[in-house]
Parts: sequence; structure tokens; C-alpha cells
Amino acid sequence: MSLFDQLFPEPIALPNPSKVDTARADALDHARRTYFYDHTKFDWVAMARHVPASDRPSIAWLGHVSRVMLDILVNTAQARRAESRTRQGQEGVATAPREFSAELGEGGGIEGALARLVEEFATDDPNVATSLSDFDLAFQRFALPPVAERASSGRRRFEEDESFAWMRLGGANPYMLRRVTELPTEFAVRNQDYLAADLGPRDSLEAALAEGRAFFCDYSVLADAQAGSVPFGPKSVAAPYVLYAVPRGGGRLRPVAIQCRPVPGPLNPVFNPSHGVAWLMAKTAAQAADGNLHQAVMHLARTHLVMEAFYLAMVRCLAQPHPLYHLLHPHFEGTLSINEAAHQALMADGGGVDIVLSGTIGYSRAVTTAAVRAFDFSANALPKELQQRGVLDREVLPDYPFREDGLDVWAAIEAWVSTYVHVFYSDDSSVQGDPELQAFVAEVSDPGKGGIRGVGQAKTRADLVALITQVIFIASAGHAAVNFPQVDMMAYAPNWPLCNVAPPPTATSGATEQDYYRQLPRIGVARLQMALGKLLGGVHHTQLGQYPHHLGADLWLREPRVAEGLSAFQSRLQTIESEIAKRNESRLFSYPYLLPSRIPQSVNI
Repeated sequence: MSLFDQLFPEPIALPNPSKVDTARADALDHARRTYFYDHTKFDWVAMARHVPASDRPSIAWLGHVSRVMLDILVNTAQARRAESRTRQGQEGVATAPREFSAELGEGGGIEGALARLVEEFATDDPNVATSLSDFDLAFQRFALPPVAERASSGRRRFEEDESFAWMRLGGANPYMLRRVTELPTEFAVRNQDYLAADLGPRDSLEAALAEGRAFFCDYSVLADAQAGSVPFGPKSVAAPYVLYAVPRGGGRLRPVAIQCRPVPGPLNPVFNPSHGVAWLMAKTAAQAADGNLHQAVMHLARTHLVMEAFYLAMVRCLAQPHPLYHLLHPHFEGTLSINEAAHQALMADGGGVDIVLSGTIGYSRAVTTAAVRAFDFSANALPKELQQRGVLDREVLPDYPFREDGLDVWAAIEAWVSTYVHVFYSDDSSVQGDPELQAFVAEVSDPGKGGIRGVGQAKTRADLVALITQVIFIASAGHAAVNFPQVDMMAYAPNWPLCNVAPPPTATSGATEQDYYRQLPRIGVARLQMALGKLLGGVHHTQLGQYPHHLGADLWLREPRVAEGLSAFQSRLQTIESEIAKRNESRLFSYPYLLPSRIPQSVNI
């Protein structure tokens, strides 16, 4: 036996169906006795019964979290001192700033950090804001995000209509916008509403629909939502229709009209940009609706929980020598741990989700569960998903950062996965003849186990490339796109409130600034939203394309074609990095969330 074989006694290889491999079988049996499905945490959504020690956070990850948490602690202490000085100036009486404890709380780690933030901010300040400065005070060590800066008009940038539309294209939830040629009959928008948006001469609602320049967001699924009341009393849930359009001849996407509930009526008018404060309040209601679906559906359900199901099926069905195990394992690092922390600290009664979102915690859990169970895996492959929403054509919708950057990263992952698959699978029959792979696909699809719909079958190498590409994309770039905008765009509550307190206006005139501030989250809730956004959006652990050496040494040394493919992948990601940086120079806001250097390998925060 060579020295190489002594160092690497278990060469990476596909299973041999014609040979009994006792060690491999025993290892899989051990994995199945270690990783158990639990469908009770969310009703029939696959999660791990418990998190094995090997899946607990690494020291490096804990270091990232600790640094971000320290920044939050320092910022909070500075914010409270600034608030004290402000009150002293207003009232002429010195007010001692409330101290912020550095203790994380019972359990430590991410669960303790999340629980500590919830405990600290949940009862922090029940007051209604009287100006945007009340929200600005939360940003001391942290700079105000670009959306909170002053525009040339003198207003904050988030108040501008182009900024509102940008959130559909480069914000935290880039999956809602859909190209339309007709609108729901329940949407009472008129041509005069369209004209109020001032998209240019000789334009009309009819023309925008006929020419494919109209885009729509439908939040009517929230019409039956149960409004929450934690922590300061009743909240409001809107379920709006929102119409956007691109001007004739091109230009930036613009909002045209908003109806805050699906059923039209005298107390549910259509708002347009001519309606002043009422228009701002309608946009605020739409942002809150979008934020609620983002958190429960696009973020938690379609990245965190879908990836947990894939990981459980993989570790139970692919033995460690399997080449796909070595490729995929780094893309699941930390997933079980962060999901368990979210379940315990964020999705609990009175937890962070209960406080910052509009609906009850029971409703949020139900929406998350329904989203996982309704998710169609193959239909949501990025190119298909964009095509299905009618937003793939760059000439129709010219400026869509998530699409441009996302498709580039998708193509890079696909090329890397194709190289990898073709190294180990000589033909389609070798895919069909891999019992571990077939067990993995069957288990992740099994309603009693993984329960993910639309995975399909792995009959060809092309099937396998498509499957693995999408898993890696969701775990890395897909999660990055919905997670990291929380650190700035969503951390500033007036831009993206996750709950409304007062309901949206019922008339197109007469709304006041005081009405607007009563609609926004209470000051303490807004500060919790900021702190959670900074924590969850501020931890970048691992980097796409950078595989752990100790996992890959055997593979890279034994298979030079894999090493060459990885090098090509890393080089392509560097090129994409430069291209995105150039695009960001001309975008309304910088879109850094899919810069490859800032995309983690896995859902680990």
C-alpha cells in the first residue's frame, strides 16, 4: 500500500452495487440512527429531531457572531446615550440611559444572542415615533443605510417612488414581481391612476398592459391573516395589489397604483402617486406585506427549511466516501444549528417573529408550513422561475440586479457541477445505477421524510447536474439574496416595516404625518428589527467556491480534473465579482448581496 493510500484509506468513490460493502452499509446505518426526522416543530415540515454534536457551530462561526453581536451591543449603548441627550434637550431634565447587558442569556450561542435581543428590545420603547429622527437614533456605531439618506428632493430616499420599485428588483424579496397583460377584476385601478404616475406622454394603462410594460405584485394571500398584538397591542395586516410599469422607451421601474385589500370599496380606494401622505402610507402597507411574505416564505421556508430536508436526506443516504457527499457537505454547514436556533428563539411564542411581524405567531408558522409543502423544487430553478414570472427578458425589464447577478452565479455553479458530475459518472446508466443517489432523491421527495415536491428523478447526468446546481445555488446565493439585505434595507424600519400598527388609509386625501407615524412600528419594535437585521444579515461565514482543505484533499489529489474544474469555478467567480462591481456603479442602489466574495457556502445564519 502506498503512502498516499495510507493517508487516505477511504478513497472517494461511487458505491458498487455488485459488491457488498459492509463498512459503507454500517456507516449509513449509523447516520440513520443519528439523524432523525421530526415533523412536529412545523406541521409536517422536515426538521432534525436534535442537532448532533458534529453539526454544532464551529469556533470560526461563533467568532463571526460574537463580533457582530459586540457591534450591536456597542451601538445600542451609544444609541441610548444619544436618546438620553435628546430627551434632556427636549425636557430640560437629564435622563440616565438604560444600560444594555452584554450577557447573552441562557444557553449562550446564537440561541442566547437572539433571545437576549428579543428580551432587551421587546419592552424597550412602546412609544409612537413623531419623526424619522426617532428611528435614526438607533444608528450610532452603524451608519444610516443609503435608503435613509436625503434625496435631491429633500425627502429620504426610501420615500421616492423609484426607491420603492427598486425593492422589488434589488431588495430582500426579489421574487414577487410578475409581468402581466391583464389585472384582477378586483383591482379597481383606472387609467387616471396610471396617468398620475407620470410615466411620459402618450402613455396609458391599456398601452402598458398591451406592450408588456406592466408588472404586478399580488399580496392577497394575506387577506385572511390573523393580526398579531405582541408586544404593544393590536397590529394591522394589509393584503395589497401593487401595479408597476416601465416607461415607454425604457427607464426605471415605477410604481403606479396600490389597493391595500383585494376587495374594492369606498373604504378601500386605489392610491396613486398624486395622493401625498396617503400614497406614502399605501407604500408602507405594501412594504410590510412584502416583508411578511419574505420572512416566512422566501427566507425561512424556501431556503432554511428546504435545505434542512435535503441535508437530512443526504447524510442518511450518501455514505461519506460518496463524491456527492464531499461536494455537498460544505453547502450544509451550520444549517441544522441555525434552524434550531430560529425555531427556539425566533418562531417561539413571544419570540422575535411574534414581535416584529404583523401576524400572530401561529399564523406565521402556518404560512411557513404551507410554503414548504407547496414549494415545487424544479419549477423554482432560477432561470425557470424568472421565465415563469415573465421577467427574464432584459429588454423588457432592463435593470433587475437579482436577475443579472443571480444568473451569472447560477451559470458558474452549473458549469462547476457539470464538470464534477462528469468526472464521477461516465454515462447516464451510472447515474441510474447509483443506489445511494437514488435513495437520496427518493427520500428527499418522500412525503413522510423530506417532503420536498418537484425534485423529480435522477435518470441522466443532465438531471443530476440540474438537481445539484439548484441545491448549491439555494444554499449559497439563493439564501444570500434574501438574507443579507436585512443588514441595511430592512434594518431601517421606515423603509421596510415588518409590521404596521395602524391600518392603511381609507381615503385618498386627509392623511397626516401623524397618521403615517402611527402606522409604523413602535420605536422599540423598530429597534429590535434593526438589531435582528444587523445580526442575521451581518454574519458572513465561509465563501462560495472555497472548499475546506481537509474535506477535499483526497478528492483534489486523486482527481486532477476536479481540481481543474474548481480552479475554473473560482476564476469565474472572480470575473463575476468584477462585473457586479461595475454594474453597481450605475445602479440606483448598490447591490452587493451576490458578490461572490460575500456569498457563504451554506445557510448558516
